[in-house]
Amino acid sequence: KRAWNQRFMPQIDGTAEKPSQVNERAECTRAKQLALMNQIFKIAFLFRNRKQLNLSQNDLLVKDPRILVVKIPVLIVIHYARSGITSVVTAHVLNADRDIFDFTVLLFQKDETMEEILTAAGIPVHWIRVERIMGMFDAFRRFFRLVRAIRPRIIHTHSFLPRLFTRAFLTFSRNLRFHHITTFHSDYPYLHSSRFGDICKRVMERWAVSSRTQITFVSKCVQDIVSRVYRLERDR
Repeated sequence: KRAWNQRFMPQIDGTAEKPSQVNERAECTRAKQLALMNQIFKIAFLFRNRKQLNLSQNDLLVKDPRILVVKIPVLIVIHYARSGITSVVTAHVLNADRDIFDFTVLLFQKDETMEEILTAAGIPVHWIRVERIMGMFDAFRRFFRLVRAIRPRIIHTHSFLPRLFTRAFLTFSRNLRFHHITTFHSDYPYLHSSRFGDICKRVMERWAVSSRTQITFVSKCVQDIVSRVYRLERDR
């Protein structure tokens, strides 16, 4: 309480102040109190969920001697450039609390506009070229190296191939564990097709969205379709 009063309560020095100065200082004090309480609630949430987020003491960064702030490294993986997904991810990353989350974006197709916007905001952007069949192995090898270098606590994937790469990484990597979150943005045509290639794609994607993956959807309609095709639990 004494430390709180010293930081936020006005110091009385015997001099009279104008009402406007008193109101201005009161507003500033309330803003500081709200900011501090907001920070405390965030820290309480992170420490309460530290086991689920796989946080360690090395993730604690001391910005203020009175406050411990945890920065969670997050890797966002996107396949298709210049799409609605890139617009949503760009807005999300720019408006997220980067005092808590340390974002890195990985693209499977080069998007110069998105890269320019995020780089200007101080967010690293990487690009891996994914070619057909033979180039897929080289792309996965580069993806494997990048994930091990970043060591994210959360990987958020969009589209089929990022989901597949992340699931394969979880299968072959024993030393690095992270939370896999994936988002379905649409009821893609291959979900309804009876072609042999699309059936194989659905089989691989069903394996990719295993029970260890947290699935999100952009709408209730997409959730119903994907849940019916892959027989997913509705609470995932």
